[in-house]
Amino acid sequence: MGGFVEVLQGADPPSGPQPPPDDNATDDVASTQEPATEPATEPAPSGLPRQLGSFAVIGVASTVAYSLLYLLLRQVVSAQPANAVALLLTSIANTGANRRFTFQRRNPKSPVRHQIEGLLVFVLTLLVGSGALTLLHLVTVHHASPGVELAALTVANLVATALRFLLLRSWVFRSARRRPATAGGR
Repeated sequence: MGGFVEVLQGADPPSGPQPPPDDNATDDVASTQEPATEPATEPAPSGLPRQLGSFAVIGVASTVAYSLLYLLLRQVVSAQPANAVALLLTSIANTGANRRFTFQRRNPKSPVRHQIEGLLVFVLTLLVGSGALTLLHLVTVHHASPGVELAALTVANLVATALRFLLLRSWVFRSARRRPATAGGR
């Protein structure tokens, strides 16, 4: 379970022995001062809370775009193709936005790799949505309206979003890990 928590926290496990905490360190000065009501500059959120916030904003925008595309496409094609096309188009935009804003990757050499890995994550998301549509159509004997289909797809996509975030964070946009030093030199 420790590996899962490290993925969420974005922390590298400590390497080698760690120094003991400084028992002589005190916080007497800070405890005698009154806390400032408003700091002059608020530091930007970092780590997991910032990433989750950014991921949520991008996700809401992607969901709105997906919903509109799905409903437009549903007027001319059946549910499965409409889902696949709407999800593909919004996944490409979503991966690009998460690359830049959520995971702050701007290296011009890696967007193609990120998009390819993002498309592999898309396949998993597509399987969840397609499964939800198949189940809905089995239950309703293909009498579900596009609005009901969209509701089922939205629930399925919310479930797939947790998997998507974990895969984007731990695999597609993973932090560069330092390799342990070898005994023979660099």
